Parts: sequence; structure tokens; C-alpha cells
Amino acid sequence: MSMLLSICIPTYNRSQYLQSCLNSILCQLDEDMDIEIIISDNDSSDDTEKISRPYLTNAKLKYFKQSSNIGATKNFLKLVEKYAQGEFCWIVGDDDFLKQGALKEVIKLLEANKHDTDYIYASVESIDVEKYKSFNTLFDTSLLDEKFYVKNLNYEKDKKFEELISPRYSLFFWESLWLQFLEERFGCHTILILKE
Repeated sequence: MSMLLSICIPTYNRSQYLQSCLNSILCQLDEDMDIEIIISDNDSSDDTEKISRPYLTNAKLKYFKQSSNIGATKNFLKLVEKYAQGEFCWIVGDDDFLKQGALKEVIKLLEANKHDTDYIYASVESIDVEKYKSFNTLFDTSLLDEKFYVKNLNYEKDKKFEELISPRYSLFFWESLWLQFLEERFGCHTILILKE
């Protein structure tokens, strides 16, 4: 039987963000969590591999580097289709950070709904990149005020996958394309939508 969750991080030349992304995930990781974290490096020319190396002491983390730049889409698909072993894949951008408590809550949500759910769509909050760059140290989500912690996720089930392919839920065009891909490729029909 495969593990529950693969946290998939596609990356290319963004080591300055990747380290903070990994820290925000790993600080929430418990040994008993049935997950893996996978980085797929699209042949970065910066120090992405060097930044990733110290994290590989954690058995739950895997790093793959493409031998040449295969493009963002192919890197993304290779990560999900070839490397990931989980029943669910959580795509986390290399410049994303998980709020404290998010990992535990998502795992609880997946465990409670894994038999009748194909896809979970969640909203995000943005941090100004220029503000992020001004930090003297790595961005650490554990230093955020407790009001930013994730506790008891609210959700609703939506059986109509087609309705998600609209600006109402999918604010970014690529997300709409991704949802369409999931429908065509894997026949996803039942989705959980996390409410703010």
C-alpha cells in the first residue's frame, strides 16, 4: 500500500525561497506522518542542489535533478507521475510556505475523506516578495503570531468538478488548466474545497 501524501515541490533556480519552503514543512513533520516530500529540480544553475543536500538526512525527503531543463510542465508532471508514491499529491511551490499546523490539519482531512475524494482545492495568502527579500534570516513560519496558525480546517464537498473550473474558485489561469488536466487524465469527480 502506498503512503497517504506526497508533498511535491517543483523548482528551478529559486534556492533563495526553497530553503524557507522546506523549513516550513519540516518543522511540522512528525515521524509517524505517512508522507514523503519530493523536490524535482529542473536542472537549476543556482545553488538549489547545495541548499537541498542537508535536508536529505531526513528519510522522508527525496531530491531529483533533471539532467537538462525539460520545461516547467514536464518537470511538474514527472514529479507527480514518476516520483510521487502517495495516494494524494500536494503541490507546493518552491516559494510557498506552510502555515504552522497546516500539515497536521491536511493529513487529518485526507484521512477522514480519502475514500471519496479525488482532489482538494485550497485558497492561499500572498506575501510581498520584496518584503520577504528584506528579511535578514530565513523566513520562519513558526515565528508568526498564533492567529496565523491553521486549526480545524473547514471544508465542503463538491461533486461537480466542472464548477471548479471557473474564476469563482480558481483565480489563476494555470490552476484552471491543472483542474482540467486532472479531470481528463484521472477522472477526478469529488473535491474538497477548503474554506477561509
